[in-house]
Amino acid sequence: MSVGRLLEEGHYTRQKLNEEVSKKFLQTYLEMLDYSHLFFTQEDVDSVTKKYANAMAGDVLMGTLKPGYEIYALYTKRVDERVAKIKEQLKQPVDFKSNATVELSRQKSPWPKNEAEADQLWRGRIANELLQEHLSEHPIEPAPQLVSRRYERLAKNVHEQDKDEQMKLYLDALAQAYDPHSEYLSKADMKNFSINMGLSLVGIGAMLRSEDGYAKIESLVPGGPAQTDGRLKVGDRISAVAQGPSEYVDVREMRLDKVVEMIRGKKGTRVRLLVIPSDAADPSHRKNVDLVRDEIKL
Repeated sequence: MSVGRLLEEGHYTRQKLNEEVSKKFLQTYLEMLDYSHLFFTQEDVDSVTKKYANAMAGDVLMGTLKPGYEIYALYTKRVDERVAKIKEQLKQPVDFKSNATVELSRQKSPWPKNEAEADQLWRGRIANELLQEHLSEHPIEPAPQLVSRRYERLAKNVHEQDKDEQMKLYLDALAQAYDPHSEYLSKADMKNFSINMGLSLVGIGAMLRSEDGYAKIESLVPGGPAQTDGRLKVGDRISAVAQGPSEYVDVREMRLDKVVEMIRGKKGTRVRLLVIPSDAADPSHRKNVDLVRDEIKL
């Protein structure tokens, strides 16, 4: 496949698509799918490693993307199973008086060993999300209803990824197995990139990335509304978005392109963001930031 040949011959490392790259490729793909190590178990990881780890890179050279689609199908299955369990958990009363602790950032933690350990992990995680919403100064809707809707949206997002989007993610993992600054651009990505390089857009001037279900602020455009206002900081996480005086819409677990679409709009219009500050010791703490959209030079 041309992508494989381009990496072998055109990447500055000139690294061949061998077993070493193949193993790193698989690990990168699993991390991209399950960033916080919540849906796969170690049993799943061991199974796909045994089946695919030594051959994935070679398969790309042969034009075979089947492992990517099969692993994505397993991820979809695990998400569906987990969302069904979350809905059942939300029907039960929650004890907020226990001394249990919850690990909020799990990207460097191991995958749960098995389904039982995953269930235990998720019980604490969902209890924490319910508590955050109970303590929030800006409630959007009853906590169980909001959390349920959040994970329904996550499952819907996973199912909406078509074959082209799955292929883009898979080949992106291959590019990043070479180095973290390499990326695969699909035809649609390349078209948008080319258009945006020559135009401006209207928004708040914040570059976002998806992390642990949140739209996280990665950088602020100098001179843009967000940077000029000063209240938004790099590392802040957006939990909800509102148009002008309208009610907030929860955006946790929403696709990043959808969140970006909600934040962009006509010049001179107002957008409100409900934000978890990057330095907040208590994740239930939120701040309300209202900004007027303006033209952003790219």
